[in-house]
Amino acid sequence: MSKRLGAIAGLLLIAVVAAACGSGGSGSSGSSGQSSSGSSSQAAQRIEVVGTEFAYNPGTITVKQGQPVEIVFKNEGTVPHDLLIDEFNVKTAAIAAGQSTTVRFTPSRAGQFKIYCAEPGHEAAGMVATLIVE
Repeated sequence: MSKRLGAIAGLLLIAVVAAACGSGGSGSSGSSGQSSSGSSSQAAQRIEVVGTEFAYNPGTITVKQGQPVEIVFKNEGTVPHDLLIDEFNVKTAAIAAGQSTTVRFTPSRAGQFKIYCAEPGHEAAGMVATLIVE
């Protein structure tokens, strides 16, 4: 009986370790397009952006110069989409429908900047937004 109990305890331990090492099934890909300018001790402004065919929601994002920004980009469309802001070297990978990714950067200058999808034809179809840095 004690061998059986020991075997069960061993299997439970293996299951717990395997669960702790798993990805969690979040469907998220890693961060990309990070810029290291600005203070890392300052809390990031977190913004959720949803991509569909062929738009971003919200269409305008306002942030503060020098404050870290974290954009969680969710693709709720049916085809792959990405998110780029050239002036701050922000670029996500093209993510599949139903997936999400997070990008972090610190805007180093004020102004209005284009956010766009670089997938062929998407920008021309209207998949653009505006980043306002105050």
